[in-house]
Amino acid sequence: MNETSTDQPGDTILGVLGQQILPIYTQICFGFPVADAQSYSRIVESLEDALMKIYASFPWLAGRVVNEGASRSSTGVFKIEPQSENCRLFVKDLRQDLSFPSLEVLRLEGFPLEVLDENVIAPRRTHIDAAQESSPEVLLLQANSIHGGLLLTFIGHHQAMDGIGQDQIIRLFSKACRNEDFTEEEQSMCNLTDSGPIPLLNESSELLSNLDYQIINNLSSSSRSDSQSRSDCNWAYFSFSQSSLDVLKSIAARTSQAKFISTDDALSAFIWKAVTSARLARLSASTPSTFARAVDVRRMLGVSPIHPGFIQNMTYNTFTFQELVSMPLGVLASHLRSEVAPETTTLVQDTCALATFLAHTPDKSCVSFAAKINGTSDIFFSSWAKMRSYEYDFGPDLGRAEVVRRTKSHATEGLMYLMPRSPNGEIGLVICLSKEDMAALRKNDEFSRFAEYVG
Repeated sequence: MNETSTDQPGDTILGVLGQQILPIYTQICFGFPVADAQSYSRIVESLEDALMKIYASFPWLAGRVVNEGASRSSTGVFKIEPQSENCRLFVKDLRQDLSFPSLEVLRLEGFPLEVLDENVIAPRRTHIDAAQESSPEVLLLQANSIHGGLLLTFIGHHQAMDGIGQDQIIRLFSKACRNEDFTEEEQSMCNLTDSGPIPLLNESSELLSNLDYQIINNLSSSSRSDSQSRSDCNWAYFSFSQSSLDVLKSIAARTSQAKFISTDDALSAFIWKAVTSARLARLSASTPSTFARAVDVRRMLGVSPIHPGFIQNMTYNTFTFQELVSMPLGVLASHLRSEVAPETTTLVQDTCALATFLAHTPDKSCVSFAAKINGTSDIFFSSWAKMRSYEYDFGPDLGRAEVVRRTKSHATEGLMYLMPRSPNGEIGLVICLSKEDMAALRKNDEFSRFAEYVG
């Protein structure tokens, strides 16, 4: 079964993994210094030109995600319907807003997440309101002028693209800003015409064993509802310097049981242990905790690394709080590594099982990456650390970004992101916890030894 196909002329049916119901936008904001206040109008014009160029080369990016054939027993089919190529660049001038800080102030404060509110600097909220947006757009941008700089926010519909896919679109946009032509490979792969197949398995009851964490039942949906309804959660940004990351990886390597662990493995394990320690103040040591980790499966499935669609799955590790706080960092990092290491991973089989289940299940509302995740004790984790965001050159007026951040969205307890690695080696953590847990995390001496609180 091909990952994408067309229905009506110009329509693009989302691939089998994109048929999961994910009514959210993925948001990422690039911050640039602007020395000449007279150049803002020229910058906006160049951004508009670049956006029109990628819409012309990749028409699906100018479309909307629509649903057809939904009924009580079926979620129907999700596809992208083409729209006219009207520029989807929103422009906001925040220089007259005395409450919004200048780039210099943001820089001095470390670009705190609290200021980068999606309600201010993004064209849409992360969570798509079906009542207001029956056919949400695939890709939108918002250019925010501030004193001394510009904040450029990209949002992409998550069913149409995962984080890696959106990063590829941003890379293409930066090429358009430099007025560079797209290669034949980019024209082909980024038009969703040749993603490569995801092999389907024979239908059997064994499929469900591969999808244990991803099938919603009454119990799991109830626990998720309870955790997500907490109103006392907030977001924060922490910074891990290159030197801190080097030390963490060195510490993890001493007790590692794997041939290799990455910086991501060591940092993820460290965060899981620290958050668990903070939560022990209110939960029992026997409480189970699951670490759900988003993984790009392109390479494993033989899909082009520049393919922009939704080619993502998850790994899941579960231990009790007591096991987590007592387990050496390297041992825990090794458990995380085993889920993605070529010699031990089951991700290819798991992803084929997921694709098979989705392909043969009319009502896909029973499938969710967070089906068994309880935000009050578990972690839903996505790393953007390998994204090359800081390398992208957006043309003569903007150049490379000084800072790349996720916007602050609606609080979702237990949701966490690693930000793209900066040129000086820093990796940021965007994290949402209850106020009680956040306070306990900030008081954790071991965590504060490596992580700097930004806000």
